[in-house]
Amino acid sequence: MNTSTDLRVGEFSKMLTASRNELFSDLCNHSKEQRRIKILAEISSAASIEERFSILVILLYPKNYGRYKAIQRDTGINAIHWNHVVFNRQRLTSVMIQAFGKKWPQHVCWMITGANEVEVRNSAPTSLIETYLDACEKPVLTRFF
Repeated sequence: MNTSTDLRVGEFSKMLTASRNELFSDLCNHSKEQRRIKILAEISSAASIEERFSILVILLYPKNYGRYKAIQRDTGINAIHWNHVVFNRQRLTSVMIQAFGKKWPQHVCWMITGANEVEVRNSAPTSLIETYLDACEKPVLTRFF
């Protein structure tokens, strides 16, 4: 494991977080249309689930003061964990994603995949039940050979 590369990656993620926070705090100095353009550019360039989550947090909780306490109140997960994710000190956990998804289900697909589909149909995998049951009924030899 190359520690110099790891340090550069860590430094890059810190710079990315700092620049994102600066971007959003600096937006107040621009017209509404300029802010919209900059936010859309930030949304389209978000490459990881943590980056997309950070953008959602800033957009859903625009006030800096009390942002993470508000997320804690809405999700039941300690504010420090949310803060650590936004500032790249921690990765999102499945529990955090689930809590976030219960509160804001309309944003979960984009946050996880980055896919910007207008008509994303989320559903339980009930349509797969018949396929599974059919596969289980086939003799073992035909299933594997």
